[in-house]
Amino acid sequence: MPRFARLTRIRPRLSEAPSNYTTLSWPKHGPGGREAWLSTAVNDPAWDAFLRGNPCGQFQQSSLWAAFKAAEGWQHHRVVLTDGDEVVGGFQILWKKKGPFRVGYVSKGPVGAAASPPIDRELAELLPVAARQLRLTALILQAPDESPTDPQLYTSAGFVVSNPMHVVEATYVLDLDKDIDTLRGAMSASLRRNLRKAKKQPATIRVGAEQDLPAFFELMASTCRRQGVSPNPARVEALRLLWSLFAPEKDLRLTMVECNGETPAAKLSLGFGSRYTVWKKGWNGGQGQCHPNELLEDDAIAWALGQGYRLLDFCSFNRRAAERLLAGEPAEGVPLSSRDEYHLRFGGRPLLLPRAMILLPNVLSRWLYRLTYVSREQRRLRARPA
Repeated sequence: MPRFARLTRIRPRLSEAPSNYTTLSWPKHGPGGREAWLSTAVNDPAWDAFLRGNPCGQFQQSSLWAAFKAAEGWQHHRVVLTDGDEVVGGFQILWKKKGPFRVGYVSKGPVGAAASPPIDRELAELLPVAARQLRLTALILQAPDESPTDPQLYTSAGFVVSNPMHVVEATYVLDLDKDIDTLRGAMSASLRRNLRKAKKQPATIRVGAEQDLPAFFELMASTCRRQGVSPNPARVEALRLLWSLFAPEKDLRLTMVECNGETPAAKLSLGFGSRYTVWKKGWNGGQGQCHPNELLEDDAIAWALGQGYRLLDFCSFNRRAAERLLAGEPAEGVPLSSRDEYHLRFGGRPLLLPRAMILLPNVLSRWLYRLTYVSREQRRLRARPA
């Protein structure tokens, strides 16, 4: 049975939550009333189950991700909204001190029950409450990728559209709603040709295990060196922690290409809820005749489709190019990275993500930020070539 089809039948209940849920002072609404709770335990199975069964639930909001980021000094503040004994919404803030400042980040949240404006409104109103409780200097928010929530709810709560952390605001996705032959038929002719060539080579895909993480890290670091950036995560120990958290839930999959006795490329992907994310990849630049990267992508598509995932996410894409393509215009004139050009060959679609927003609880700081940084940001956007 496809994994997501099974997960959607989970009904997360408060009785399944950790014992150290503490109630927040928040008015109840409607028959039976909704109540907000503070989830103080790092591990929260009820919250994760809710996310997995929600179309907008993504791994960045999970308690597993909070445990992973805790190793980097991030603390969590998780607010869970219930109706009776059922989880119906919430959000997770990851925050840390940076010098004299306290910075919080809500990545891919809040998440509410589908088509419920009252829940969306309550969650938006709880965000500044949480920011004040944590004494945050700034709270940065990016809603889930396909969130139906009206952004006006967040601006009414004091947020302003701004992206000081350069959060990714577009991605490239492949809808897994067709059979594998149809999906492969939508790929570019050059990609299909490379896959045919690769299958004539002595190349195979191997599913990796925890002991393969150091080899994967070296491949990832090799790619980063060629691109002139630092690997993220920066150490193989972080990958081991990620593995210990996500692999038991069968959310993590490491695939490696074997070609002519070498392992030239590998990929680490995260499956969560309905989405399969191509998270990190590495290639040492060798065995090009085997087309190892194309083989890995093709394997990821076939595997995700077979597991019942709805969407394969390539993680990022140039927003200007995405806007043009979605408007039916060519992306010519937009400086695409080689990564973006590569992903276009898979026959998917660009997806505009919600704009990043920021809340500064201090009124004076908020006014100065709007006057300085936001004004410059908006001038840069207006001056951007069409």
